[in-house]
Amino acid sequence: MNIFTGFSTEDELEYYFLNRQFQDNVTVVAGLVFENLNDHMYTLPSHVHYKIRQNATLNPETNIIRPPFWYPSPGSNNLLYYDFGFVWIQDLVERAIIEIQVGKPVTSPGTFLHRMPYLCWLWDA
Repeated sequence: MNIFTGFSTEDELEYYFLNRQFQDNVTVVAGLVFENLNDHMYTLPSHVHYKIRQNATLNPETNIIRPPFWYPSPGSNNLLYYDFGFVWIQDLVERAIIEIQVGKPVTSPGTFLHRMPYLCWLWDA
């Protein structure tokens, strides 16, 4: 169950994403890059800066424009951004940071997702 790999730099992480993961026969869901931490720190700063580098193949495409025959609707149920780890990873990292800074476990419920409200919708085809 060794599913975590550490890298010294963000460039090494990117190199692995782009060149090695296929050869190692693994699927990388995401990488974390902590921007204001170093090896000589014994406590966390009051504000931790980090990036979640998500695997682009597990996210919805962002280069699609609205189709020519578009009509108003509540949108698709294709929530890859949420289903494939981004929100889950962000929740885990934020909980860990809070636990370390306050010295107590975070026991409240995890992330709750509720889509934007939309009028009652029936597909009338």
